[in-house]
Amino acid sequence: MGEPACRTIAPRSLGELLRYLDARFPARELASLGPARGFERPARRVPSGLPELDRLCGGLPVGGIAELIAAAAGGALVLHACLAAAAGRGARAALVDPGEGFDPASARAAGVVLRSLLWVRPRGGRQQAGRRALRAAELILATGRFGLVALDLQGGFPPPRAAAWLRLGRLARSREAVLLLIAEQRLALAAELVVELRCRPRWGDRERLRGGAESATGGGPRWLAGMEPHFVVRKGGRR
Repeated sequence: MGEPACRTIAPRSLGELLRYLDARFPARELASLGPARGFERPARRVPSGLPELDRLCGGLPVGGIAELIAAAAGGALVLHACLAAAAGRGARAALVDPGEGFDPASARAAGVVLRSLLWVRPRGGRQQAGRRALRAAELILATGRFGLVALDLQGGFPPPRAAAWLRLGRLARSREAVLLLIAEQRLALAAELVVELRCRPRWGDRERLRGGAESATGGGPRWLAGMEPHFVVRKGGRR
């Protein structure tokens, strides 16, 4: 038998999502958040599942926002690695996906444990779905039951206001969770870690196909064999 599918919900309203979360993941008291504080550097980081990224920044910040700037294909690569790493350390993960770009089949092939993933797909136009996505991330973080909450805002969603990131960062800190934001441009000024993903082409040639040695001149026909991720840390790297 195959692996069970991830739990998925496409709520028609935030009230429907809230009832779903209340029934399955009872929240801690919101009063435990305490007064707002500055965004001090979290003391602990956890592996992202990507060795190069972890080497550069030490992993994802627990109690903070990690922002990834990437195109769609690169964003999926990082998302899959982070979800798989969360399951590997026994953390429950949630994905808020207003653009519905998540592909469970490719995620499973990349090592994501679907049965430990909650997939939320807010509906509506770009502006409405974007607002619902932010609120959904807040509600999920507030339960205190998820070690990783990924928010995928790729696809031209309107930039949220700064206050939204302050609320999300405060919740992530109080719940000791990682909030992973994936977008095509910088959005979260309160992010603890900001990384840009640039994909470089990996070329193949006829000699490699035949198992021979690669020529010193690199001559002969070549083709695009794939893309290799290259990370540039804009904020929050190793010191």
